[in-house]
Amino acid sequence: MKKLLFLLIPVLFVACKSDEYLYKYNESTARYLQPSMSGFITPTTADLNVSPTRISHSETFANELTEDDFAVSGTKIRGMSDDETSKLVNYESPLIQYMKNYTIGQAVKKYQADIIVGPIFEIKTSDNYETITVTISGYPASYTNFRKATEADINLMDKVNKIGQSDTATRTPKIIYVN
Repeated sequence: MKKLLFLLIPVLFVACKSDEYLYKYNESTARYLQPSMSGFITPTTADLNVSPTRISHSETFANELTEDDFAVSGTKIRGMSDDETSKLVNYESPLIQYMKNYTIGQAVKKYQADIIVGPIFEIKTSDNYETITVTISGYPASYTNFRKATEADINLMDKVNKIGQSDTATRTPKIIYVN
């Protein structure tokens, strides 16, 4: 009986220890990087040379996700007030953002590109929860033929910026071309 009790004690200690949590995260994202334009001083334009071949690049990271990486609008996050937490919309963990950005950076370097056009992300947690693999696929592209923007280029940018904007107060101001 003493031998049985002696063998059960270590089993009970192992069974009771559950301080460690494992989290799993999988995602597929399309159109992650939307084209945008902020202000500029000297109008410059360039051509975008987009590869016709879709590429795929993966990076694997140690799984360091915590419960705070899964916050949803209205969910309490440690260190944030209820008011700050309630304002969260489309919250994405800084760790997940870092993994995506790092993967983009490595893909751009590998394929000697400036950007990835039409990026699609796939994020998978390994079956044992130890690693997270981020895969980006898209078309590598490079800027070429930098030149001073012409009036036609500027008018095109103005029209593109106005697409989808219904309120005239939010539209980009009219750009006037000066020689």
